[in-house]
Amino acid sequence: MALTACGSTEEEIPMGRYADREVKLPGMGYEYMHPCPDGSYYLFGNDVELTHVAADGTVDKDNWGWEKNANIHVKFSYGISDDGAVIFGYTPMFYSDEEYEAYAAEGDNRYLYYYVSEEGDRYPLELYGTDYRKATNLEKFAFAPDGRVYAASASCVYRINVENGETESLFHTQNQVREFVFVGNTMLALDKEKAYLYDMAGERLLEDISVLNEFVSSHQSGRIALAVADPDETDTERSTVLYLACRNGLYRYVWDGSVIEQIADGQMVALGDSQYNPYALQILDDEQFRVYFSGNYMVEMYYDETLPMRPSRELTVYSMEENGRIRYAGRLFQKEHPDVLVRYETGMDGDNAVSREDALKNLNTKILAGEVPDVIILDGIDMEQYAEKGVLKELDDFLAPYGEEGV
Repeated sequence: MALTACGSTEEEIPMGRYADREVKLPGMGYEYMHPCPDGSYYLFGNDVELTHVAADGTVDKDNWGWEKNANIHVKFSYGISDDGAVIFGYTPMFYSDEEYEAYAAEGDNRYLYYYVSEEGDRYPLELYGTDYRKATNLEKFAFAPDGRVYAASASCVYRINVENGETESLFHTQNQVREFVFVGNTMLALDKEKAYLYDMAGERLLEDISVLNEFVSSHQSGRIALAVADPDETDTERSTVLYLACRNGLYRYVWDGSVIEQIADGQMVALGDSQYNPYALQILDDEQFRVYFSGNYMVEMYYDETLPMRPSRELTVYSMEENGRIRYAGRLFQKEHPDVLVRYETGMDGDNAVSREDALKNLNTKILAGEVPDVIILDGIDMEQYAEKGVLKELDDFLAPYGEEGV
């Protein structure tokens, strides 16, 4: 590690911004979270039982011991309703581990499907229907508010009748749909490039909303989690609001409007942590939110009027490759010093094709332009060349007291 400099400004900054706190989950191994309108949520995964967490934190786990006798090897792509009905894809037990790995390597794993009603009745699904082939894997499920089940393959969205297994093709997509949300009778489905609007009553695709398409196409790195806040039936003055959570932050869109507004900067909350992807977003009371991330991680976001709207100082940390410990340390430092924004930059972020040589050239170009990171993590970087340029500072005197204390 090498230290350079830290900038600051003296301007007066308004107060108030979003912060977050971690939510302790009732166990490990969860891969899916479904938020419910009453503030509760469901958790599920391949090796765990269906778990319901009430709004007050009370945990209730359903006994899914029957799975051991249901020919299920590995579960994928879950969907859960507000009432606790579940649908999922799985590979059958007749695959041995070796066969499963071989099929996976060839991209030839074909799922079977299972539906469990809210009463606990279990139905293996034999899916069939228009434009659906058994060689098609459904990678995303969603329950509409009226209980109907929707699913998406790599290039199509379907409606599934769980009583008879009939699967109806609704519309084709450019890529795999990753998120569904429902606004009245309209389904909103997102793939990595486009937002699709489907009129479920009229059974037709609607015209695109350009501002949504622009947002989706400009946020292809990572996931976008969605949540809808419908106005109270007695409040005719309020509009439906769509919230979108991604690595860049939390956004709000007043339905049928022309602007998507950022209400929380990802760099100042957990959303900006590139180790995780937001998989589910839940709207809570008092303009608070719950975000479930990949990696069995969850936070609650709340508005804190005592924090400055934006930090008055900035600390830039650079490393060649993503380092989870460095990012976590930066978040801890930022929580303890809310007047400092820790900006963590990587030369090779995993979402681009930048080589180590190109990343070093880019770093050198920044340094020559006077854009020197405050802290450089020397992960495979030649320290001598930067010391010769005079951009590094010796830390011996700074660290000496800690060494004397045996730290």
